[in-house]
Amino acid sequence: MNLKTNEILYSENLNYRLLNFGDYYPLKEIMHDKEICRSAGLKYIQKENEFSIFFTILLNEKMTVAVCRMNQLIGYFHLNNYLYDVPPYKDKKCISLGFLIAKEFQHHGYGSEALKFITSRLKQEYDYCFADCFSENIASQKTILKAEYKYLEDYQMYFDTLKEIKNIQSYVY
Repeated sequence: MNLKTNEILYSENLNYRLLNFGDYYPLKEIMHDKEICRSAGLKYIQKENEFSIFFTILLNEKMTVAVCRMNQLIGYFHLNNYLYDVPPYKDKKCISLGFLIAKEFQHHGYGSEALKFITSRLKQEYDYCFADCFSENIASQKTILKAEYKYLEDYQMYFDTLKEIKNIQSYVY
């Protein structure tokens, strides 16, 4: 998704843009919730310098889309080009995405709206989109299915940030 630096996209209730320096403290506040971090496979960061490093990485990758409601940051999508060397995905343009929505904005349909919108934009550039979530994360599974992704497979992955192996469900659009 080739967003330009100052470009803003709009869906029914939300707007989207590249994450920017002004999102530092709002994102830090969202990620102050241990469960939000854990459900996204992220380390709960308390130290200022650790969050600063994490945030700088997100900014430098230019693959993090801020999700806003009335210009207030409520979450983000992190996009990664994805190489899946198995037919029918082999030699196709694929991208994976992960998303995080602040607790107070969950269960209002914003995650589904954002995922549908981001996916429709990504499908203009990519052949396949992949979205994964932890097997126990029923809310994310429902969000992904509402956006018309199809279940692909289960797999396990070690998360250094959580210091544990997690069961993951993978979906494709």
